[in-house]
Amino acid sequence: MTLAPTHGPGTLTDGIKTVASTATPEALTSTSTQVDFVEIQALSSNTTTLTIGTSAVVHGTTTQRGVKLAAGDTWTAYGVNLKDVYVDVGVNGEGVAWEAVIR
Repeated sequence: MTLAPTHGPGTLTDGIKTVASTATPEALTSTSTQVDFVEIQALSSNTTTLTIGTSAVVHGTTTQRGVKLAAGDTWTAYGVNLKDVYVDVGVNGEGVAWEAVIR
């Protein structure tokens, strides 16, 4: 069981990240953004799975590195920098929506 950290009030921020090209992972943001909490959801319009991970993320089926998400699936992380979270897609232009808390 994972327990959410308890902290004071924070600022909510969000975004959408679409990845232009398969096999070319892209970071959620290009700027350093340390967050207490981020929830990432694969866009409901995606036609195949995508993969979330570090800069070494690989979407491939035999060489997968990271966590695969189907359309609508979510992935949650605590205490990460958004520029260190990458998305690799199976179809050009697909991606994720994300929401985070900055304190």
